[in-house]
Amino acid sequence: GQDIAREDVISLMNALSVHKAHVVGHSMGAYTALHVGIHHPDRCFSVAATGCGWGSNPNERDASVKLCEEIAAMFENEPIEQAADKYAHFEMRLSFKAKDPRGFTEFSRMLADHSGAGMALTMLNLQLTRPTLWELEGKLKLFSVPLLVILGDEDVPCMDGSIFLKRTVPTAGLHVIPRAGHTITSEEPAAVNASLEQLL
Repeated sequence: GQDIAREDVISLMNALSVHKAHVVGHSMGAYTALHVGIHHPDRCFSVAATGCGWGSNPNERDASVKLCEEIAAMFENEPIEQAADKYAHFEMRLSFKAKDPRGFTEFSRMLADHSGAGMALTMLNLQLTRPTLWELEGKLKLFSVPLLVILGDEDVPCMDGSIFLKRTVPTAGLHVIPRAGHTITSEEPAAVNASLEQLL
């Protein structure tokens, strides 16, 4: 669940004796980074959320819940290689394949190294049940640390959520990278790293 993911970050920082850090997350990790910033602002110099917002738009929530359930069933019932390949080929990742077929193949292979049961449980217990960005609006309006939101303009499922963050969080900056999809950290690492360097 989202609370466990958030506290894992704090536990890791404690174990490493890191009192304060720049917290950077991508996709599910972006939500986790936001939650660290909401619940533990004293532990953050800044927060960066890349590819954030999937499943949050209230107008698309029912469809997102249904898709989570379908993805979970796919990972539960199909061979992991087949399920991972289907998941890799979701539309928001196809710009990665077009730019870097070799990198995309490796990404798909790495997905297939995961546990199918673990992927299904992640979908059902984290992706499906976490609060949406819209549900966090009150807390996000009080967000106090610098926030950088990075979005690829081909990452359509995360677009509304990223713009919502920019409009809602008083400390937020939004960087949109053109012709980039959801796997933006692998797809456009130089642009992402340059954006993070400016923030730091």
